[in-house]
Amino acid sequence: MKNQSESVVYNNIKLLRDDNQLFDISLICEDGVILSAHKLILAAHSDKFKKILAQLSSTTPAAQSSIFLTGVKGSELEDILDFMYVGEARVAQAKLSRFLHVASFLHINSLV
Repeated sequence: MKNQSESVVYNNIKLLRDDNQLFDISLICEDGVILSAHKLILAAHSDKFKKILAQLSSTTPAAQSSIFLTGVKGSELEDILDFMYVGEARVAQAKLSRFLHVASFLHINSLV
C-alpha cells in the first residue's frame, strides 16, 4: 500500500484557498492590494516568510497577522501565490524577469 497523503494534503490546501477558507495571514502589497494566505504554505515555500512568521507567532499567537511587503505589487504576489499553491504560475514573458526578482526577494525556495 502506498501513502498518497502528500497529494491529498496538497489538493486539500488548494481547495481551502479556492474556497477562501481558514486563511490566517494577510499580505499587504505596496500598491494597497491585500491578499490572504495560509502561514503554513508561506513558511513551507520561503525561508524569509518562515522567519517572519516565527517572529510574529511569538508576539501575536492567536491573532490574524498582517505582513507589509514593500517593493511587491499585488499582481506580482498573486503570481507567486499561484506558484506556491498550485505548483506553477503562468507569467507573460515581459513579466518573467520581475517575477523571478520578486521570488528572489521573498526567498521562494523552489524558484531561487
